[in-house]
Amino acid sequence: MNPNLADFRPSYKTKVNAGVYAIMVFQLVEGATVQDIVDESGLSPATVRKYINAMYNAQALRIIRWDMNTAGRRNVAVYKLEIRSTSNKNAKRPSFTPGERQARYKARLRGAKAQALDTVWKAQARNNEDLTLRPHDRSL
Repeated sequence: MNPNLADFRPSYKTKVNAGVYAIMVFQLVEGATVQDIVDESGLSPATVRKYINAMYNAQALRIIRWDMNTAGRRNVAVYKLEIRSTSNKNAKRPSFTPGERQARYKARLRGAKAQALDTVWKAQARNNEDLTLRPHDRSL
């Protein structure tokens, strides 16, 4: 967090005052996601989205790039403050090529097969351990 903006942090989560606006504008000048603004300002994500959407509809913001979320999809918009510029075009969300889609699918299949084999091996190891612990018991 910028030490100059630390004094503007609100005392409770829902109050939107001039300090919070200063934090949001400071973040948006450099480019920020909704989560970045939430972390800096202390507001809830719904409140930040409401203000971001209002500024976006007023053409004060544009999307400069798409970042990946935790699932590996590019659907986290990075907004930047640009008031009615001539090149107010948003970045397109990149889509996967068919080769990339197939590679991700095969990687998931390999992961599922490896997990299934690991489960089988663990079960066999448990069964073998049980047999070696009680070799005289043949009722298994």
